[in-house]
Amino acid sequence: MHNRFDSKIMLNRILDFCEGIDISEFSDMLFVHESPEFSNVHYMPRLSLLIEGEESFKLYEQGRMLSCKLHAPYIYYCTRNGYLWGVKNTGPVHEHNSISFCYLPDYIRISWVYSPTGDASDPKPDRKTGSCRCYCHSAVPLSEGGTALLNTFETLQLQGEKELALRLVRELWNLTLRELAAARPVPTTRFSRSWRELNFWLRNHRSEGISREKAARMFQLSPGYLSRLTRRYAGCDFVTLVTRYKLEHAALLLRESHFSIDEISEQSGFNYRSYFDRKFKQFYGVTPREYRDNNMAE
Repeated sequence: MHNRFDSKIMLNRILDFCEGIDISEFSDMLFVHESPEFSNVHYMPRLSLLIEGEESFKLYEQGRMLSCKLHAPYIYYCTRNGYLWGVKNTGPVHEHNSISFCYLPDYIRISWVYSPTGDASDPKPDRKTGSCRCYCHSAVPLSEGGTALLNTFETLQLQGEKELALRLVRELWNLTLRELAAARPVPTTRFSRSWRELNFWLRNHRSEGISREKAARMFQLSPGYLSRLTRRYAGCDFVTLVTRYKLEHAALLLRESHFSIDEISEQSGFNYRSYFDRKFKQFYGVTPREYRDNNMAE
């Protein structure tokens, strides 16, 4: 897809393919919302369907890196904060068909991976996997209504309302297809390199009392532009993002260290224990002590 004509052809081909999928048949879903402390997460919500074949992944859950293999039909969804990484199959090549929608701030990225059909419009298959991989971008992002639906689905899933969340993710799929059919495609664009580097640096220096101005100087950006990057890709302001990363670090120490909670509060960059306790409960729904006790019990 090197020009708008190719992009239009590919988008129409993908939509025609998606119209033949009965989303109601997908009753199993993998939901990923955690990431390792020092990973460089993608920072975009991703809705994917495994339609044929199988896929292997590495994911992060409850402080551990896990491996899993999914068999079609399966829905897998990764939040903007989640870590879900595909593992290449080293065995025999099987029939494979999967499609993903990545919801970025300025556009939707569609990725279709499938076994070649012999059609002249198929790209050259990957030598290692034997599959074709096609990308297409829309000219506009998911609508406000679609974003609200996405956020509600994530909230219900985290609350344990899995059946209702599954119903909403099916609606998200249908809404995405309708909006893509009404939007024009554009040539492939790149995710902001500035944001990737900034986000990775913030996660690695979360306990150092980082200010917006310090981060802006570090990356030779204006504070205003840094704030816009944060809101665009993280969906929150700079202070909220840094606080979130501090709390993730604190949760790791609560699970895997023998430091006291006062020590963990300090090592995570909080000056006051009372503020740490309050923010931790807002984010995790329990106090730091309850979080530690619950994880020890498991």
